[in-house]
Formats: sequence, structure tokens, C-alpha cells
Amino acid sequence: MNTADLIVEWQADQGSWLIYSGSVDTARNLEDWAQEQPELSTVILKLSARNYATHWVSLPGVKGRNLSRALPFALEETLIGDIADYTVIPGDSVKGNHKAYVAETDLIDRLLELLALHHVRLTALVPETAGYESHQMIRHSDGWLLIKDSMFEGLIPDAALSSVFDHLTAKGSCGEISV
Repeated sequence: MNTADLIVEWQADQGSWLIYSGSVDTARNLEDWAQEQPELSTVILKLSARNYATHWVSLPGVKGRNLSRALPFALEETLIGDIADYTVIPGDSVKGNHKAYVAETDLIDRLLELLALHHVRLTALVPETAGYESHQMIRHSDGWLLIKDSMFEGLIPDAALSSVFDHLTAKGSCGEISV
């Protein structure tokens, strides 16, 4: 099995991690899955779009090598809590806007602790939407993954789809999206 196709998702209502392999409709408890893995196996996992937010910030004059240090300061005013409570992962840059994936550090620490407990080494944790081209909608269990550069990137529940499109079209920026 290609471990890059494994998606992990924190279920706050259940207080546990789930893992999806291939289909987002069939999930297993991550702890059960980890127990079955060979000792000291390495995995690459995708973090579910439910467990992070994507932000775009304009940072004129900031070079790529300084982006990871500048992003947290640029995001300070948009985040609810203290920036120290978040892990910020730089993404692509489009037309002077820099993408940042933001997840709670506590959440990432829980995942790492659970994997370490079962002697599974995480070599990479990739945001689920990071591998898709811009201007796409992909069906996802009870919603849609929407990727629209410099506008929106994430999971939209079915019930919120019309509201998101109303917002994007009101800005006159919905443009073309491949489904």
C-alpha cells in the first residue's frame, strides 16, 4: 500500500484519530492500524482538510528562504489564539500571495505521540489539498474539496456549498472550476 494515499483525521467528537486508505468513505481507528504496522515502519500521511485551515497573505519583498519565518507574523491578526499554538506550513505562492496551511500544534503533537507509541515513524505530514491543481472541486464523503488559488482551499460540507459559491460569485472571482 502506498502510504502517501493514507489520510488521517482527528475526530473531536470521538476523541480519536481515524485513518482512510484510498476511499474517504471507509475509515479505521488509527491506533488499530498502527498496531498492525511493522516495528519502526515509516509512513507519509495526508492530514485531512477538516484538521487545518488555509490562509493567503501578501508579503511583498519577502524571499522564499525567509517565508517560513515571516508567515507566522503575517497570520497573527487572523488567528483566534496565540500564534505559538499553531503549526504553520508554507505552501505555494500565486501572484504575490503566499499560501499557509495552519494546524493546531497540540493536534499534531497528539498524532506524533500516538504513532511513536506504536513505533511508527512519520516521515511527512502533507495537507490533503496540497497535491491538487488549482480551480478544482473534488467529491469528498459528505462534502467537496474546493481549491481556488488565492481565494479558498479546503473542505466544504454539502449544506454550505451554495453559501460559499454565493460569496465567491459576489466577489466576481469564482471563475472557472473543474469538477
